[in-house]
Amino acid sequence: IPNGWISNCSNSYGYLISGNVNLDGQSDHSQTNITFRRNLHEPEATEIISPFEDGSYYYIANGIYDILYEANGFIPLAQTVELFIHTTLEDVSLDGGDIIYLSGQIGGTLAGNKTYHVVEDIYVDQFDQLTIESGAELLFYEGTKITVHGNINIAGNENEHVSFKPIIDFRDPVNWAGLTLYGDNHEIHYF
Repeated sequence: IPNGWISNCSNSYGYLISGNVNLDGQSDHSQTNITFRRNLHEPEATEIISPFEDGSYYYIANGIYDILYEANGFIPLAQTVELFIHTTLEDVSLDGGDIIYLSGQIGGTLAGNKTYHVVEDIYVDQFDQLTIESGAELLFYEGTKITVHGNINIAGNENEHVSFKPIIDFRDPVNWAGLTLYGDNHEIHYF
């Protein structure tokens, strides 16, 4: 509890929430944005805070919240928690790695073990090939899709699948428009 705060205070307006967020390989964690979005108790509310340099943070909450942790150059993380008592949240670590945004015509290779955000429809031209390596994750924004007129090789393996998922906007997944394949020269493994 921060110095000067009352340790045994409880009221119906809010509870003390504390936690730690760490940026992998960094000593200063204060560049993290922590977004608290209350979904239950009305009214819905959204507030963004930043932790101290050591990664610790405090917040006053009452309700069910979606919490989003994000920082430039790090892969974001989201969680939903019920905050109806004083709570210390589990430590959160953000792994380094930039998000790669995709839109329009694509071909070549999407490297494995990376996260790709499909922000607009993507397509593989008739004479192109797209290889997606094992461990790649494609997150699709609302209404986006992939259309393949050429060839696609989804090269997942038993231990590392390739995944296509709707992006999560806090708790609510969006609707993406799917995958359309034309032709018959595609290889799909562990998708």
